[in-house]
Amino acid sequence: MGWSETLGISKSGDWDALPQALGMTVDENKVLRGTWDGHIPLRGVHTYEVIEYRNDDGRYESYTRNYTALSALLDPPLFAGLKCHIRPASLRLKDRVFGANDLQIGHEALDRLYDISAADPPLAQALMRDLHTLLPAVHPSLPNLLIDDDYVRVEIEGWTRDLAQCRTMFEIVGRIAVILRAARDRTSTAWEPAFRESWSRVASAWGLALDAPHGKMSGNVRAIGVDARVRYEGHRLQTEVSLALPSVVPASFQLTPQGSNGFFSKLFRGQDIQIGYPAFDAMFVVKGEPEAQVRAILTPKACDWLMAAHTKLGGFRLDRQTLQVVSPKALLDARELQAYVELCFATAESLVPQMTPQAPFR
Repeated sequence: MGWSETLGISKSGDWDALPQALGMTVDENKVLRGTWDGHIPLRGVHTYEVIEYRNDDGRYESYTRNYTALSALLDPPLFAGLKCHIRPASLRLKDRVFGANDLQIGHEALDRLYDISAADPPLAQALMRDLHTLLPAVHPSLPNLLIDDDYVRVEIEGWTRDLAQCRTMFEIVGRIAVILRAARDRTSTAWEPAFRESWSRVASAWGLALDAPHGKMSGNVRAIGVDARVRYEGHRLQTEVSLALPSVVPASFQLTPQGSNGFFSKLFRGQDIQIGYPAFDAMFVVKGEPEAQVRAILTPKACDWLMAAHTKLGGFRLDRQTLQVVSPKALLDARELQAYVELCFATAESLVPQMTPQAPFR
């Protein structure tokens, strides 16, 4: 059975008097905005999720879920690869019989009521321990709770405008975010010292600005916008480099090695585009549109370059004026990071021949 998921924000919904009552504002996209404790960003959206699936008989069906998402943003992110949600009652019964297999924090009520996983278990345990009193206490009032590296979110079925309910939920997510942010500020990870040392060297060499709390460096190199960062994909810390190209490419497509199930494999639906170069087609999956323009960009010269570089490059996405490349690992060595950014520029030059060569880089 195949399925797909589409998310969106309802722009037709009205928050009524709720923003004024909570001291919040509503932007042009109908997003509710405010702060908690003077520094934690709060967001509220009336949103929807369309699930399309194919039955065993081959027919496609879909259903739409409307819900309200009330969030406190974690900025900078936690960098723990953290995922936490309310454990269904059926799983709590199963765990009593067979034992739990998720990350255990060491507090009975918290471990019993919430399902927790993390790419960095020691960091996640250090963060979640401070919530061992609050999370069990608020559990009965929560419709659904999600915590990850970037936000604390409550999801309420339907598009609610109930003032008392929204006030309570914002208070809960805000209090959780304050505790997590304070715990993270006093906790370091094993990779952060190496990140700061190596990325500061490369940022200086390229004339980029380092933002260590957000795990990134950015700026312009000869009119090319550069944004490089580390982030978690599942339980893997990896490096992502985005280049803002000087001209618009008349296509959007993504390229992944055959058999890959990483970040880019989730972005596009549809059939694999066959370029007509057998060795290249056997090595990569290409998806995008319009197909004729994708084939025109992937010239034999570009295909030869990509085949030669693929073991170091990983997958990428070219979207009109942005090249986004993801390394399958975190690059914490300065020479390795420098070489990878150079490789990303060389890849852009192979796909967009009118680009000015970028060496030297400043």
